[in-house]
Amino acid sequence: MYDKVEELMDATWNADIGKINALICSGGVDVDARDEYDKTALMTAAAACSLDTIKIIMDYNPDIEAKDKEGKTAINWSIFMGDVVGLKYLLDAGSDIETTDNTKQTPLMQATRTGLADCTKLLLEYGADISKKDKYKKTALDYASENGHSQVANILKEYDKRIKRARIKKRQRLRQYIRNNINKMQPNIIMF
Repeated sequence: MYDKVEELMDATWNADIGKINALICSGGVDVDARDEYDKTALMTAAAACSLDTIKIIMDYNPDIEAKDKEGKTAINWSIFMGDVVGLKYLLDAGSDIETTDNTKQTPLMQATRTGLADCTKLLLEYGADISKKDKYKKTALDYASENGHSQVANILKEYDKRIKRARIKKRQRLRQYIRNNINKMQPNIIMF
């Protein structure tokens, strides 16, 4: 059976759609079968930066949150390769944006650590939490700064400012609403 799994991974890496379909449909290979590194076909497709292959594998309903030996999922592999298109597709398909690897690093930390501005922007657009810390107590901003990725650090700082401004405006609107409607509000008094 391992030979068939190896064939599936080779076919996935080489974007051999016909062979992928044959191996999964009639070859009896489980879409979530793992290679010697504990990687699935979906992880391999993400690492190969092949959107068509990712889509074909997704047609077979793989475990989108499957993790390899390092705790990395398919979105981690898309980020590792700097594949924004594959990353977007996997996020749209429901990948957990806050998944963590064995060191508790999130995809955002991975993108900022390696200086991938486009991946960082996409993850922020999808709501990645910039305040999370890994097992070393570091945030995405810490990684961007430590590794000299000033463009990415600035993206994170600007995003943080926008989030804080939005929270302040939301609180201000709530306070104003209460001030404007305080006389209309009736206390809930329960009479016995």
